[in-house]
Amino acid sequence: MCAAKQTKSYDTIKRLIFITAFCAQSLLIAQEISFSKDSLYIIPIEFEHADTIWIFNRSDKDLMVEDIRGSNIFLYRLTVNFSDSSNYYYVVFDAQPITFSLTAQDSAQLIFSDPDLCPICASPTGLHPFTDTLTFYSNSITNPKYDIFVSGDGWVNVETESEPIPNYNLSLNYPNPFNPSTFINYSIPPEFSGEFVELNIYSITGELIATLVNEELVAGNYKTLWNGTNSEGKSVSSGVYIYQLKAGAHFVSGKMNLVR
Repeated sequence: MCAAKQTKSYDTIKRLIFITAFCAQSLLIAQEISFSKDSLYIIPIEFEHADTIWIFNRSDKDLMVEDIRGSNIFLYRLTVNFSDSSNYYYVVFDAQPITFSLTAQDSAQLIFSDPDLCPICASPTGLHPFTDTLTFYSNSITNPKYDIFVSGDGWVNVETESEPIPNYNLSLNYPNPFNPSTFINYSIPPEFSGEFVELNIYSITGELIATLVNEELVAGNYKTLWNGTNSEGKSVSSGVYIYQLKAGAHFVSGKMNLVR
């Protein structure tokens, strides 16, 4: 009886040793991402307005970059150069995920250029200092989520750039997320009574989707319905959209999530 128990205990110990060794080996060959630096500084230099960072796959397994997201509603042009090809992307807050892979012990050059600080504005006309954080998501065991600090000068439309003013209020839309419609609440302060007011819906890349309000409004509180359609009355797809309220030279914006 005792011999049988000792045999079972010995088998259990062997299994534990095998599992421990297997897990240790898996960790040794697991995906591992590393970066050439921890920050980007994007300013115009001669004919370029960009900065570069390298990422490396330090393991013997394929590494998958699953997305790159900014903490602000900015837009970057991104070129990813591999040893034999290049891919081109737009990095925009809450846009479609940016995905690409690196084979074992491979690397890629990432060039971030032309930061647009207001993708929903008209054509940019000037530069303005900015800061942001780009978060890289991957299947790396060591750094599955890695932040890169970004600073420099980004493009803005200086004609519409302004500071918030008192009592000029654009509330969060409700519900959010929504399907198929949502309400946008806003107020016009007395100093803007009688001004021409616009309430527009944009895609995350700056495309005008619909104009909900385009008229003179007196001071007061307002509520406008958006039913998830474009200017032609067609339903738009799921995604993040920007709503912008403009009165005179001032504007405020918010974002909402349509889930079909």
